[in-house]
Amino acid sequence: MEYNATNPLPSLLKHFRKKAGLTQTDVATALSMSRSGYANYEEGRNIPNIEQTLQLSELLHHDLLYAYTLSSRYMRARSNRSRQMVMESDTYLAAIKTNENMAALMTNYQMLGTKDKMLVDKFVESLAAKTNKPTDITSDNEQT
Repeated sequence: MEYNATNPLPSLLKHFRKKAGLTQTDVATALSMSRSGYANYEEGRNIPNIEQTLQLSELLHHDLLYAYTLSSRYMRARSNRSRQMVMESDTYLAAIKTNENMAALMTNYQMLGTKDKMLVDKFVESLAAKTNKPTDITSDNEQT
């Protein structure tokens, strides 16, 4: 299966639809839309909204949310007419980026030794105190 890495959703939809033994008409009917409307998804002209993506994930037995996110970013970058496109908000994209950053921070933190974790904890507490935001950081040593 070939797909565009920046917009993988069209080829994934086609691949998993065929794998499930469904026609475009079958999928369109399940989504309560026209066959040509669904065909636009497989051809990359449009992307489904988030609710349709969840329905497609269930119908095609494959999680399509990550592909949906990539496709949304691709479509936004490709078109200045974002108001005409159905996609997630900037807030949603910011949340995804924040979660990616948090996961990377946690991975790095978990690789630290106990003493280094204590130093990081103290540093974060110090920074939070400067901004008047409470923290609830407890080092590994303090938990035992």
